[in-house]
Amino acid sequence: MRPVVPLSVLVGSTLLGVAVGALIGAELHVDVTVPEAVVERHTLHVAIEADEAQAQRTEARDARRSVEERERRERRERRRHTDAEVSRAELDALGDDLPRLGRALLHRGPDGEFDGYRLSAIRSDTLGDRVGLQNGDIVHAIDGHPLTSISEAMEAYAALADAERFHVALTRRGEPMSLVVHVR
Repeated sequence: MRPVVPLSVLVGSTLLGVAVGALIGAELHVDVTVPEAVVERHTLHVAIEADEAQAQRTEARDARRSVEERERRERRERRRHTDAEVSRAELDALGDDLPRLGRALLHRGPDGEFDGYRLSAIRSDTLGDRVGLQNGDIVHAIDGHPLTSISEAMEAYAALADAERFHVALTRRGEPMSLVVHVR
């Protein structure tokens, strides 16, 4: 095993040797080597610390992603919640409040025929939002009344006058689903 010499002693003695050699006119060749084991051990130690730091960053990122994924799943589950409750007064006032609710455009199905209304610009805290309707939903029927024209939509609305609950048949992101709305 080689003795470990501090670098300052090594440099100092080398400079002294060069100075003495220059005084006497001797040719001096100095070969300074640093023990490889020390360099490798230091480099290895730094590499291990870097790997550990990277592992900690990766672990923290994975934990954040896990939390974000769980939150996304919970939001999807809440959106699938198909029961809602509205007051009779809210339902009766619906006709006066239609422009504020959002937009509904007739939608053509794969056969080219009108098969419902595609919803967009649904505002938060409106009746549509509270019953669970979302932008992009295609509402096909309300309590079995098809919504293929404005007159059929008005008939479906009129049929809700005495309803204690009603079903809304719709398609969301290509998946058929049904909302149940309870009237209190």
